[in-house]
Amino acid sequence: MKKPKIIEQSVSLKKSYRSVRIYDVEQVLDEKLSYDPVRNPETLATIAEKLIGDKDREHFLVIAFNTKHEVIGTHIAHVGQLNSSLMHLREIFKILIMCNAGAYALAHNYPSGKAEPSKEDVEVTSRMIDIGYLMRIPLLDHFIVNGSREYSLREHAVIHRLDFNSPSSRFEYQRMSRIL
Repeated sequence: MKKPKIIEQSVSLKKSYRSVRIYDVEQVLDEKLSYDPVRNPETLATIAEKLIGDKDREHFLVIAFNTKHEVIGTHIAHVGQLNSSLMHLREIFKILIMCNAGAYALAHNYPSGKAEPSKEDVEVTSRMIDIGYLMRIPLLDHFIVNGSREYSLREHAVIHRLDFNSPSSRFEYQRMSRIL
């Protein structure tokens, strides 16, 4: 994934004002990964498994896609504890906006060996669907991997009452788009 390169300058506006820092962000290619366009959940699971499946702590992976569903970037958004991971949702969208993503997928691993989502996993996925819908960067899927198995929240969306095609009832996209 391209890593941001931050160039810092200091500018003095007037003698009576303090200096203001100006930041310019430039993306730098860290490592090149080559994948065909993602057309099915198995391909997403393979990417997630390859990048974080065998880690000893929870890793939260963001996979950014262009409009043709080609991988344009991957980012480990957070490395957590043995059995938990705390991260801010804004960090995910910061990466997606910097990559100019047209869609995205999420994945995290469970080093303990289980592959079923927790209540928190479902809640985060629901929020990410809503925010993605507002930002017009749709969430394609959220995977849980553990080295030997994977669990797709999209494939089990009915069980978890998730709708990947529209925002939840507590979020009114049409009304919000008129306000913005």
